Amino acid sequence: MSGIALHGFRCHACRNAAFRSFAAISGLSSSTRRPQSSISYPPGSKLYQRDVRTTGRRQFSALGSVKSQADNDLPAKTETKEDASAESSHIPWYLQDESHKPSSHPLKQQELPPLPENPPPILENLLQYISVDAGLDDLALLDLRGLDPPPALGANLIMIIGTARSVKHLNVAGDRLCRWLRSSYQLRPIADGLLGRNELKIKLRRRARKAKAMGDTSSLNSRDDGITTGWICVNVGDVENGPLKTKNSQDRNFIGFGGTEDKVRIVVQMLVEEKRSELQLEALWGSLLNPEAGEINPAPRDDIWGDLSAKTTSSGKGVDSIASTFSQRFPGRRHMHTQARPDTLEPLSHETLSDIVQESRPALPSKIVSTSMASPSVSSLLEQLSQLPEEEARRELGLGPGDRDSTLFLRLFYEAVSKSDTETVLIDKLSFARAAVLLKHPGYNKADLYRAFKNMAASGCDISEELAMDTVRTLLMFQGSENAINERVPEQDIDLALRVLEHMSLRGIKIFNGEVFFLLHKATAFQSHVLPANDAPGPINTSADSISKVPEGGLDHITTVHNRLSKLMASADVDFDYKDYPELLKMYFEHGNYSKFWRLWHRIPLMQIPRTKELYLLMFRLHAKLGHQRQAVDCLSSWVPMMAREQPPVALDEELTRAIMACMLVADPAIDQKTDDGTVSQFTRLWKQCLRDLESFKAANSQ
Repeated sequence: MSGIALHGFRCHACRNAAFRSFAAISGLSSSTRRPQSSISYPPGSKLYQRDVRTTGRRQFSALGSVKSQADNDLPAKTETKEDASAESSHIPWYLQDESHKPSSHPLKQQELPPLPENPPPILENLLQYISVDAGLDDLALLDLRGLDPPPALGANLIMIIGTARSVKHLNVAGDRLCRWLRSSYQLRPIADGLLGRNELKIKLRRRARKAKAMGDTSSLNSRDDGITTGWICVNVGDVENGPLKTKNSQDRNFIGFGGTEDKVRIVVQMLVEEKRSELQLEALWGSLLNPEAGEINPAPRDDIWGDLSAKTTSSGKGVDSIASTFSQRFPGRRHMHTQARPDTLEPLSHETLSDIVQESRPALPSKIVSTSMASPSVSSLLEQLSQLPEEEARRELGLGPGDRDSTLFLRLFYEAVSKSDTETVLIDKLSFARAAVLLKHPGYNKADLYRAFKNMAASGCDISEELAMDTVRTLLMFQGSENAINERVPEQDIDLALRVLEHMSLRGIKIFNGEVFFLLHKATAFQSHVLPANDAPGPINTSADSISKVPEGGLDHITTVHNRLSKLMASADVDFDYKDYPELLKMYFEHGNYSKFWRLWHRIPLMQIPRTKELYLLMFRLHAKLGHQRQAVDCLSSWVPMMAREQPPVALDEELTRAIMACMLVADPAIDQKTDDGTVSQFTRLWKQCLRDLESFKAANSQ
């Protein structure tokens, strides 16, 4: 994906290919699950690997599945949780035991997969060395010798996949494996992505020295610089096959890569845990080896282009299913087409808004809008509508798309539309549908907005970038109130927005920009402040009691999606707009992604942007609302003195002083009492200074 993003933005076809890869890599669907290190297949499959489930530290599971599982386990564990909470309520946070998750036995991670039929003589010793001497875990063996056409790595291929414990372990294991193959079997392995023994150490040292000179230690993990890719592919080469030959090897003509010699090529894929979860090599090659099993019981995909498209549009259902099956069979191929995708540009349907009648509610009394203009235009009508209170404006929109004359606004709107040309009518209907969604009218939904956009695109109208981006913003907005608990943008709405972005890409509009990535970051996250359900509250966490609890798997999935979006932004050399930084900081902090919060916080001054009073006010308020004592102590100790060293310095005012005092009450709940008693503590002096500043502010305001 990085190669496409960096080198392939010169033409529309490359932009379209990059966008499709972006939708698959980002993993925007909330129905994804963390891929398991082992996959079970039917007994007749040629995929050989052990069926061991690993309970990783980061479960990329669907929020709904985790929630349902938690609901099922709730009755059996209610009394236990109540007793545990009552028993540990008086224990300070630094004495509470962290909840240990059950993990599989370490020996299960080192089991060797069974040998395939007709194994090469070297295979057993190679597996033994990779597991015991190299120390790779969760080994999986894929027999690709019968794959037709053969993969690009060569014919008669056997692939071994293993997980390394760290980047350093990955490079050491790859280096030792190559040396062992040269000395023991006189082979010449090729290791892509391997850094030598001293090369890795030198490059890491240079990067750390450079980050130290720049004063930005967060840049160590901010970008993939090619040093810590987390993936090494060792091509062992051609080795002797077993005594038996593959079935029907003499009957069929050879087509594909490699030669027709009766030799076997072995490839060892060595990855760290995060990279293996991201690439999902087992699922990729497993779908090629067992296409029938994948169609009967398809594995959960890591994007949202599969089942959602069939739900939102029915016209392209057959084409989508064929394309999905074809892409699973040959996932790495790109093709040229002489016809537009029916899903993107569908012929204009004969049905009009009057034919799309949804379930309507009883008619509400309407308020007469201004009729000063004899023939009001749509723009003036929408302007008049925006000046009304939201409840009255929703009543003026009637019952739904099929309602044309229940209110005066609808009669005036359709009268103005009837006098316009075709292109203007489509634009007016799109503006009307967008206004209805913005007003959160129950009779209109985002599918109506997308239908209006699709009709406009199918008619051949020139859609401006501003109009398309307005449609994307509306599709990715939250529908509930600002205080809604655990609200997220539905998967269907994200799918519709991605389809609009795809159409923009086909028209040559640049969609890889900071605003698009910011909207996707927001749409894949929760609207309100959330905490993991198993997160133990702090000793003083009064404000955090109002924060909703969600399963930890849901937050892990959001963090994974945000990390993938960040990697894609780095590959495409795209950055957020500065005006979006406060909202990004707030979103990262409220979802528990504190590493990205502080990384963005440290990055602001490196971009020659001052950290203003508003940013400091946001930081102190977020820590006070979280109610975590240790984080509040670190925040006050590090950043209150830093305010005077900013360029320009951040001056204290009444609002900022109260935010600092609220944060101090979390760090030291008895600080006001300690100040009255004369007890010296870490923040007593700062508390007294804040009290003096408040008195001076009140005196200045009274004058």
